Amino acid sequence: MKAHVVIEENGALTLITPYSPGFVTDIKSEIPSWYRSYDPEAKIWKVEAEYADQAHQLLDQHFEQVRRVYPSAGARSSAAPPRPEPCATCAAGAASRHTSVARCVETVRKLYPSHSLLHVLPAAPEPVVLAAYRALSKLLHPDISGRDSTADMRALNAAYANLKTGA
Repeated sequence: MKAHVVIEENGALTLITPYSPGFVTDIKSEIPSWYRSYDPEAKIWKVEAEYADQAHQLLDQHFEQVRRVYPSAGARSSAAPPRPEPCATCAAGAASRHTSVARCVETVRKLYPSHSLLHVLPAAPEPVVLAAYRALSKLLHPDISGRDSTADMRALNAAYANLKTGA
């Protein structure tokens, strides 16, 4: 599994990871809550600079590949690599060097609309996609939700079919 880290100019980290129960348990036990936060809407972790080293260690322990992204050339310290990596999360290519995580997350939503509709990352494994589809189906099904959500359910079904076929 891949994880992505955006290293902000103040040393704080933004972690974009697929769901990993072990990682969640470890980040909660090793980094105090006032130094970390989770944004469920964007599905990202924020870690303050004081605990950046621990966050990097946890990422290396739990994920096979960790991409470190530097948002802008002016924000790099002398210890940083000579060129920032393009944002691999949004796959926008070498021309893309985002200045904010929100912009990166928005790009992911535009490039991967089916993933966005199911609220999963592009690197999400099949069981996670299936679980997200089932959970959203229970919320959006017109017979269960008690409201006219036929259009929402059709969009969800189309997104899941798109991901399932790999189109």
